[in-house]
Amino acid sequence: MKIMVKAKGDDGEKDIAFAIHLPLALIKSNFVWNQIASKTQDDNQPSTIPGKEIYRFLKSYIKENGHFTLVDVDTKDAKVKIVI
Repeated sequence: MKIMVKAKGDDGEKDIAFAIHLPLALIKSNFVWNQIASKTQDDNQPSTIPGKEIYRFLKSYIKENGHFTLVDVDTKDAKVKIVI
């Protein structure tokens, strides 16, 4: 998984550009799912799918079809792209 960010700096500041490479296995972590659950306090939230099942599905999908872009946001000031 790769997160890429490019942002234009304000007047007189440098542009910001970085990429973070994260292992796909991070999705299996309970810490990640606990953080997501703590940020979403919605009572109507459906039961969550275990991270291990999501990891297995994504791993097999990538093996068959290759990597894909999950998020691609492009504005006049910044560009954010998440590739799995």
